[in-house]
Amino acid sequence: MKYLNKENVTIVFSSCERYKPIWDGFFLLFDRYFPKTDCNIYGTVKDNYIFKQYLVRGNNYSGDDTSFSTSLLKTLKRIKTKYILFFLDDFYITNYVQSDYVDNAIGLMIKNPKIKNIVLKDFLSTKAKCNVRYNDDFWVVKKKAPYKCTTQTGFFERKYLISLLRKGESAWDFEYIGTYRAQKRNVLLLYRDDKHHNKIPYFADGYLHRGRFNNAYYQFSKDNNLPIVNIAKDNKNETTVKNYNVLSRLLISFKRFVAIRYYNCYPFLSLVFPFFRKRKSFVPKKIKQINKFDNKYDMP
Repeated sequence: MKYLNKENVTIVFSSCERYKPIWDGFFLLFDRYFPKTDCNIYGTVKDNYIFKQYLVRGNNYSGDDTSFSTSLLKTLKRIKTKYILFFLDDFYITNYVQSDYVDNAIGLMIKNPKIKNIVLKDFLSTKAKCNVRYNDDFWVVKKKAPYKCTTQTGFFERKYLISLLRKGESAWDFEYIGTYRAQKRNVLLLYRDDKHHNKIPYFADGYLHRGRFNNAYYQFSKDNNLPIVNIAKDNKNETTVKNYNVLSRLLISFKRFVAIRYYNCYPFLSLVFPFFRKRKSFVPKKIKQINKFDNKYDMP
């Protein structure tokens, strides 16, 4: 391919040691469906991992903080290419990826340095996120769009991604609080047009949910001889589908809104509402990091 090569792009496989049972399944499908490329692959775990011809290089990090953001930062700082293609470990590719489309996407970023992120998510509601076309294939993400910072599969400029990350955050913290950081940057972010839903098909809502197999993909797993994996901390073996109580959704949304927009009030709210103390990642010290480096996107 013209642009998707090891000189321009490194593939980043984001995972942790606890999710090791699903790695073989990911790379089995990656090998089958992803275009052949000489791009190096780096993982966000300590040790190297090998599957067939693929060497996933570890980050050699052995500290106590193994959070999503800390591990990813350690990995990104070992990479030399300007761009990365990001995958979460349970975003299994389900069919053949169209190489020309993916190659053209990274080509757009190389030709226009203002583009910092192209999301290749499998579905899109354009009204919520985008209202201006960049070209026939992509939309420009609105400045105040929700989930402007996302862990969905896509291309990132490496330094831009580093600037959005803060040590100690989970993937969910990164998406919610990172969106506020991203909304303050004057850069171009693109989303794939939903008419191209089959260009890079993958499990956009995850092969696992909270460590348990998502039974929405039972038939796919059976057809492809993939194991039914459950690695939840409570060791329950049942599978699950995502089913949230409406009240829970509202409480969680309110909590995250307050934590992001009104972090100076956070200590008081934590005393009055025990609900705000349940998630350790939303401590005042960490929330205050939101405004740090907001005007220097290329500084971690």
